[in-house]
Amino acid sequence: MGRIRSLDLKQKNDYVSNVDIEAEHAIMEIILSSFPDHNIIAEESDSHHSKSPYTWIIDPISSTVNYIHSLPHFAVSIALEEDNIGLAAVVFDPFYNELFWSEKDGGSYLNGSPIVVSAINDISKSLLCVGIHDRGDHPDIEGGLSYLRRILSIPVSTRRLGSTALEMCYVACGRMDARVNNHSDPYSIPAGKLIVEGAGGVVTDFNNVEWNADAANVVASNGKFHDDLIKLL
Repeated sequence: MGRIRSLDLKQKNDYVSNVDIEAEHAIMEIILSSFPDHNIIAEESDSHHSKSPYTWIIDPISSTVNYIHSLPHFAVSIALEEDNIGLAAVVFDPFYNELFWSEKDGGSYLNGSPIVVSAINDISKSLLCVGIHDRGDHPDIEGGLSYLRRILSIPVSTRRLGSTALEMCYVACGRMDARVNNHSDPYSIPAGKLIVEGAGGVVTDFNNVEWNADAANVVASNGKFHDDLIKLL
């Protein structure tokens, strides 16, 4: 951090640095050395395809914008799926040395200790992490502001932190009660989804359909007031 050699703008408000690329290549090399026949979907590289039912999904830096500004809120996100079903997930925050991980039907953990979602069941008493789709050539800023106005009408406490992977892990360990975004991130959400669900939470789209890679938006919550949140959205 603080020693970036190159930085490119992929699209509006969406950057890639040499560190994203180097980290991603290192992760792919390690995976393929043990599982050469597995598929890989990575944010900054050409995908590696085979006929295997197993697919690894990689976001080498969840929130490159935070990283390039030396804001200590970013993470590495890796998920493993079998036929689109999550098997294992890891999200690592190198700045705070926090390792979140989960495996199917095996619970979720932070640095080896089990984690569970919060017990808050009243949306008006909750802490929500919100996101607005402001990247690319066609950002849905108005759509984001529209749902945000409805949420703030409760009122409720909100934060916008910037790292999809960490925001979802914070829901999983109870630091936040829900995370909402009118945009879907296919690289970070798969790992976060398994970790949230393993901790007892719920991850859907705005229509309360279980989140998948084709979803246009995402809601991750402790599950206690999920239906009330969906009604607002």
